[in-house]
Amino acid sequence: MQADLEAMTSSQRSLSSELGTELMARLSEEDQNEVDQINAEFQQLQERLRSALTERSAVGFTACIVYCRFNSGHL
Repeated sequence: MQADLEAMTSSQRSLSSELGTELMARLSEEDQNEVDQINAEFQQLQERLRSALTERSAVGFTACIVYCRFNSGHL
C-alpha cells in the first residue's frame, strides 16, 4: 500500500511539473513537422466545410424561393 502511494505521489509530481510546458517542444522535429502538416490540413478542411455550408445555405434559400413561387402560382 505504501509503495503504491509513493508511486502515485511521484507520478503526481511528475505530471504537475509538466503542466504549462509546451508539448510541441517535447516532440522530435519530424513529429513537429507532421503536427504542422496535420494542422494545415485541418484548417483547409475547416475552410472547405465553411464554404460548403455557405453554398448549402444559398441553395436552400433558392429552393425555398422556387418552392414558394411554385405554390403561389408565380412561376
